[in-house]
Amino acid sequence: LSSSSAASDVYKRQAELVMCYVLAVSGENEEALSRLANLKQRDPTNFNILKSVNEIAILTGQRQLRGANRDDLRQVSTRGLVYTLSSDAAGQWAQGNFAQADRLLDEAFATGQPNKACYLVRLLVLAFGWGDLPAARAFLDQVPAVLLLEDVFIHHATRILLYSGEYDRALATIRKTEREMLQDSRVVMPKGALTGSVHQAGGNLNAALNEWRRALALVDEKLSHDPNNSHWMYWRANLLALLGEPEAARAQKALLDELNDTAVGSRAWAREFRFYLSLGEHDEAVDRIGTLFESELPGLLPREYNNIRSDPFYSELRQDPRIQVILSQFEVKLQQLRAVTP
Repeated sequence: LSSSSAASDVYKRQAELVMCYVLAVSGENEEALSRLANLKQRDPTNFNILKSVNEIAILTGQRQLRGANRDDLRQVSTRGLVYTLSSDAAGQWAQGNFAQADRLLDEAFATGQPNKACYLVRLLVLAFGWGDLPAARAFLDQVPAVLLLEDVFIHHATRILLYSGEYDRALATIRKTEREMLQDSRVVMPKGALTGSVHQAGGNLNAALNEWRRALALVDEKLSHDPNNSHWMYWRANLLALLGEPEAARAQKALLDELNDTAVGSRAWAREFRFYLSLGEHDEAVDRIGTLFESELPGLLPREYNNIRSDPFYSELRQDPRIQVILSQFEVKLQQLRAVTP
């Protein structure tokens, strides 16, 4: 009976936490925070409650509450400490502070209890921050097998192997999932889009086209239910370009630009260079890359630099002297980042 009662308490507490998230997302911040405060008062050392306070504090813009709660998380258990370290490391990664992210991750791994975020952020920093593909491939061997079956790790591991020229391993990795849509930790895309890229790099264009057609069918299905979804409009335009349908691709892109009110010279405008390269508009792509790298985007530019430097899709683009100048100049900045001691 006591065991049944304890299980009932857990379910009730979980339901209360879910309601707090619903309230926060709905804009009822005061009610969400009030309920959280009551939960925390009743069980001040519960990791899930403290974690929810932290996440909802972020959602509601309560920086002071988040700071105080982070101290509680760090002190309540090793799990809480690792959670705060990995969250801070993810923030440093997003801002382009890779040395600081490494320091925080080193501390988290030293506890002997790293969480999923520790493995994910370390992989991202190695591959798409520092651009150290050999180190990233080696680190994949340290990631627990159960995590390597999750969409976000399948996606990033496939890209790392693609960028390393290991096309058979990349295909074997992405085939670990039977799902046609990758959806986990900000990775939301049709699997066929990435699988097609691997086939394209390996010289199997027919297989690539088949994958892209299947991906387009999935995207069209999504848009049939949500026709103004900018994410799926983006994928539709890019897949049409890859499939050699320039008029349809440009028409879809025009609708997306109208929806997003994309301004010429903006970051969004500059980041569209891959679309134009898919259309064969080389100079347009170069112009947009030039605009992008003239901006101050410390969290974004290293990722784009590493994509352009290593993705086989950009092999021809890398022969352009204008792109070579951009890449060499940014490599100097990256070397300066490597020299930073946090």
